[in-house]
Amino acid sequence: MNINTLPSEKNKVKLDLWRKIAVSCDMNIVVETNKDQRLVQDHDKTEKLITDWWQKSTVRDEYLREEKEVFKDLNMRQQGGVSVITNDTMLAHVCE
Repeated sequence: MNINTLPSEKNKVKLDLWRKIAVSCDMNIVVETNKDQRLVQDHDKTEKLITDWWQKSTVRDEYLREEKEVFKDLNMRQQGGVSVITNDTMLAHVCE
């Protein structure tokens, strides 16, 4: 799913639309999250946004950043990012 920037807890409309799609799947791969999880407030992190969507879930967020001296400033980072979200049903299948 291309979400074109993860919503914040303040954007309930987009968050609710995303939830309607996400909860019908055991695994969600979300692209273009556009949020470096190291820089967002705790309540806007992916794992907090989806807290009550499933009984149990796991989230893995990845974000590209430049290591060059020019890009050491945290305000200069690439857009993009992905999140992989699995719920308890998917976790059970993987364990089997």
